[in-house]
Amino acid sequence: MCSKESEKIEYLEAKLMEKEKEIGFLREVFKNLPAYVVFIDERGVIRYANDNVAKLAGFDSADEIVGLKLEDVVVVHEDYIEKAKELVKAMKNKEKVENIELKLVPKDGEPFIASVSVYPIYVNGEFVGYIEVFKENELESIIEGIPDAFYVINNDGFIIRWSRQAEKLTGYTADYAIGKRCKDLFALSDNSQICRAIIEAIKSGETVMNVEATIRVADGNTVPVLVNVIPRLVDGKVD
Repeated sequence: MCSKESEKIEYLEAKLMEKEKEIGFLREVFKNLPAYVVFIDERGVIRYANDNVAKLAGFDSADEIVGLKLEDVVVVHEDYIEKAKELVKAMKNKEKVENIELKLVPKDGEPFIASVSVYPIYVNGEFVGYIEVFKENELESIIEGIPDAFYVINNDGFIIRWSRQAEKLTGYTADYAIGKRCKDLFALSDNSQICRAIIEAIKSGETVMNVEATIRVADGNTVPVLVNVIPRLVDGKVD
């Protein structure tokens, strides 16, 4: 073997070792991230994941899920299928998409709300797969776990958060309800029990409990409900 060939082989081996060190470093970074991180190849097969992802499916380590499909570990909740289409579209187009809020159902565990991001990976200009990162939104998971209808309004009276249970009770979707005033959705008059309860809570800064009310729902019918209004206080003032 001539010296030039030997030098070339040594150079390639050195570059390979350098790449392996980089990959090892990235794996250590991913391993210690609090989020769930998974690398999926162009066929949809898991090639790398951190231990957080593995534990979702009841495995002890990430090595045990390499070679599986992501749906063998976690799937999107049926109520969020429409929302997940944005994510699927980006993946098909090999585009980056960030912070899509989805409800995920792990193979071995309870459903949770997560912020999901996908990043396509290219090597020498060739698509090789994508990194998917999903981070649990603990507050959203708590809200979605509340068995009663739940919504949040700001100081101007506009709805800024609308839970799945609120959707089921009223028939109004979150997309429709957010940005509207509650009286525009289901209060039968400006002087309804709900409106009075909200005004009282804002003025007093105290929780108003067990207010009997009647609301109008999406199909036009009326439904009797029991209302609790809990003001959010910041520095002693309703925020």
